Amino acid sequence: AYNAINDFANYLANLEMVRNPSFGDQGVAVTRLFINEATIFGVVCTLIARAVVEVLFFTLGVMWRVANGKPIDPMEAALQERLATEEKAH
Repeated sequence: AYNAINDFANYLANLEMVRNPSFGDQGVAVTRLFINEATIFGVVCTLIARAVVEVLFFTLGVMWRVANGKPIDPMEAALQERLATEEKAH
């Protein structure tokens, strides 16, 4: 995987737009500083980690719903309580 990332970084670094951009020397320096293997690897790892966290969160949410059931609507709960109270009175 590292060689593929390195090859992609080299491809980006060798693009004409990157090698001879239309902005000044400071922009060239910043572009060459931030488009490298470490940056691309960091972005890819961040995206993978986020996907893992979201899948884990979704899975735990489904498990929570299975264990605890459907949430009760407050209006429906109040109506059920009132009906139960009226039946006990009669």
